[in-house]
Amino acid sequence: MKHITIILVTIFFVFSLNEEKPIAKFEIEVVSMYPKIELKSIKGCNWETLSFTAKSYQTFVIDQTGVSFLKTPYSTAFNKSSFAFKASRAEGGLKMESIKGTAWKSLSFDRKPFSKLIINETGVHKK
Repeated sequence: MKHITIILVTIFFVFSLNEEKPIAKFEIEVVSMYPKIELKSIKGCNWETLSFTAKSYQTFVIDQTGVSFLKTPYSTAFNKSSFAFKASRAEGGLKMESIKGTAWKSLSFDRKPFSKLIINETGVHKK
């Protein structure tokens, strides 16, 4: 009986490690990347537009509630948000890394040639 309990606990632990994380439903239009970064929420955000300046390679975090410039982007501040990703300017475009709520782990795109781009839970797409 003791061995069966240990086996069941082990199986439960292995399955809980493989549990899929929930994916949020959101769409964000990249309106502009230079000189300011301007984003427009299409769905899934508590904000309508964000406009801010970020220095080269300065990391910022976009989530359901807005933008944050934090020293520790994995803060518990994102626990109430359904999605969050950190981003930075990189080589003429933007580089992003998921924190939670996306099907992607990382994204990057160039600003040239610039067309309207949509970031959502599955990736980046041309509009």
